[in-house]
Amino acid sequence: MDIALRRRLLDLARAQISNDDPSHDFEHARRVLKNAEQIAAAEGAALDVIVPAALFHDVVNYPKDDPRAARASDESADLAAILLSDVPG
Repeated sequence: MDIALRRRLLDLARAQISNDDPSHDFEHARRVLKNAEQIAAAEGAALDVIVPAALFHDVVNYPKDDPRAARASDESADLAAILLSDVPG
């Protein structure tokens, strides 16, 4: 993956991910990214897919007792598609 693209994705994720919940904050996304990159290296996966998937998998997060929590994954995917559509490369 191009280093400039990786930096742009990290900056975008940092700006979008709420820090209200420490278990789903930007540092959580960075930990997921680190693990995903290690698995990708072992499996030969495409980082152009793995990096944004790892960074934006929880971009929408609700408390567990919130009635919207069951939709958070779908909403994360929808928001990620919108955010990433503006990222060249």
